[in-house]
Amino acid sequence: MITDKVSKVNAATKAEPQVIPQPIIAEIYALSTGKNTAFRTMVGKDAKMVAIVRKILPIKMLLNLLGKKFIN
Repeated sequence: MITDKVSKVNAATKAEPQVIPQPIIAEIYALSTGKNTAFRTMVGKDAKMVAIVRKILPIKMLLNLLGKKFIN
């Protein structure tokens, strides 16, 4: 079942089969074919962790932290 979803998403995005992680493909498929009208959806532990940290830290501090981790 998930293989069919992966094939459809990869064909629609013209992506290589192994480029997009499975949980993201499943979530994109569920959102695009379901009745959920949510504008944003968090997928994965890292996205949920950033959302939690965002509630705790001021935005400038969070962006500085993320910048040091990903830009250097």
